[in-house]
Amino acid sequence: MNDVSTLMNKKNQYMNCYNREKIVQSALTKAIEGLNAVLENETKAYQIDETIPTGSYIGDLLESEKEIYTNISNVVIPTTINLINATTNKIKEAVISESLDIEIV
Repeated sequence: MNDVSTLMNKKNQYMNCYNREKIVQSALTKAIEGLNAVLENETKAYQIDETIPTGSYIGDLLESEKEIYTNISNVVIPTTINLINATTNKIKEAVISESLDIEIV
């Protein structure tokens, strides 16, 4: 039974990671929306002043956050889901294996 409980603990850890990843993804979505709003206001301000921005810290920050968001959405979360599914399958196999061991004895 130790193998099944170990696998269950591992799955719970993966589930906790997944939940935290979704929280980070949600926070990044809000941050990206906020930065987009700031950039839009900044662009309007430059249009009023008739000046052209030469560089934007906020724009750079927005691009960094978009890259992080993309990485979390396309790599980290799917990998965690695969780990959860693989661990679930291992748990099923371990339960079957342990039940067969009990029957043979």
